[in-house]
Amino acid sequence: MAFQLMAAYGLRPEELQHLESRKGQLWTTYQKVSSRGRTRSRMLRLLPCDDWAQAWQLEKAFRPELMPPMRPGHGAEDLGTYMRRRTLWQQLRREYEEQGEKLVLYSCRHGYAHRAM
Repeated sequence: MAFQLMAAYGLRPEELQHLESRKGQLWTTYQKVSSRGRTRSRMLRLLPCDDWAQAWQLEKAFRPELMPPMRPGHGAEDLGTYMRRRTLWQQLRREYEEQGEKLVLYSCRHGYAHRAM
């Protein structure tokens, strides 16, 4: 479910620890701090072109207890460890490398941004 959420909504791994369901909609309360300020809580939106993500019905299926174990502030590190232990992730990474591509956790976020353009 964690990977589905990242793929469908373009989430950062850390944001998985800051998800809430509000009136049937998923929100992230994560606040990233940068030189330009701080991000705000936001409602998550699926892209109209992503029928595959709509079919998952993540708004209904989301349960915080289904998320992999992650320490606050270490979402990317902990999820990276979790994914590296998965055979399918290892296989996908090899396939991408053979094609001269790189598969990382942020590939979901990059893919979301690319499709949104």
